Amino acid sequence: AGSSTISSPLAAVGGSTLRILGTSSSGSATVTVSAGLLNDGAIELVSAVSSYSENLIVTGGQLVNSATGTITSLVGTGGARTITAAVNNQGSIKVAPGAGQLLTISGTLTNASSGSIDLDLGGLVAGSAVARAWGDAARGLATPR
Repeated sequence: AGSSTISSPLAAVGGSTLRILGTSSSGSATVTVSAGLLNDGAIELVSAVSSYSENLIVTGGQLVNSATGTITSLVGTGGARTITAAVNNQGSIKVAPGAGQLLTISGTLTNASSGSIDLDLGGLVAGSAVARAWGDAARGLATPR
């Protein structure tokens, strides 16, 4: 499995893309950021060739998805997509049309008034904090496409 650890704070600037990509050469892909992540650009979780999993783990701080940031679970070739972090969403979290897999957010999820969670009818966003904080009301945050 392919894994990388970034031990200092990470800022993804506008126009940049952090792509977590499972491939036949690396297998499943995991990126761990141990001092917080600020996303002003794009974060993409996707697999190629097989059903490898993609994991983004943020410790020692939050994953702040700013108003200009996007986090997208792309169709790829299947596999689980997981974000393990305290997520502060001010931008957009998307499960791409046809993705059909589960994007799991393990940790807390705060969705600011500027934030959106967009789902394809075949995709889901789940997380223990969402279920506890909003229960069935969480469905109202999703915009079916």
